[in-house]
Amino acid sequence: MKPSEREDILKVYRIAVRNAIASKNSEVVPNSSPQHAAIIIEEMLDAAKEHFIAFSGAFRNDVWNVLVIDALRRALRRGVKISLVATETADRMPEELKSVSFVVCKEKLRKAGQEIQNICGYHFAVADGCSVRVEYDLNQRKAAFSANRPDVANALIDQFLRIRNISEEVAA
Repeated sequence: MKPSEREDILKVYRIAVRNAIASKNSEVVPNSSPQHAAIIIEEMLDAAKEHFIAFSGAFRNDVWNVLVIDALRRALRRGVKISLVATETADRMPEELKSVSFVVCKEKLRKAGQEIQNICGYHFAVADGCSVRVEYDLNQRKAAFSANRPDVANALIDQFLRIRNISEEVAA
C-alpha cells in the first residue's frame, strides 16, 4: 500500500471516529494499530467538555504522539479536567502536562496485590463518562472504541480511581 493510500484510509477513519463521537453512536469499533489509537484519543480529547482520564503503561510515542499531546493542551485550555496514570515513567511528557499525570512504578503495583494487577491488565481512556477506548490484549494490541458507552465508561472510571487510590496508598 502506498503512503498516500494509507493516509487516505486514516483520514476516513478519523472522520468516522469524529462522526461517531458527535452522534453519540454506541457501536463498538475494534482497532489495533497505534495510528488508530492516536486518532481515537485525539478525537476524544478534542470532543471532551468536562473530563478525560487515561491509564496506560508509559504513554508510548507511537500513540501519544505530537497530535495527541497538542489535543491534551487544547483540552486543558478549554478547562477539561485531565487525569493520566502510567505504570512507568513517561519522560517525554511535556513539562506542563506532568501536572495532570500520576506515575506509579510496576513494583508498587506488584506490592498492592493480585486484585490491582488484574485491573492493570488493560489500558483505557474515557472522555466525559461516555466515550471509551479499551486496549484489552496488551500483547497483541487488540482494542475497541465506542463513542457512547456510559456503562463501560463508569466501570472504567471506578477502576481508574481504584488504581490511583491503591497506587497512592502503596507509595505512601
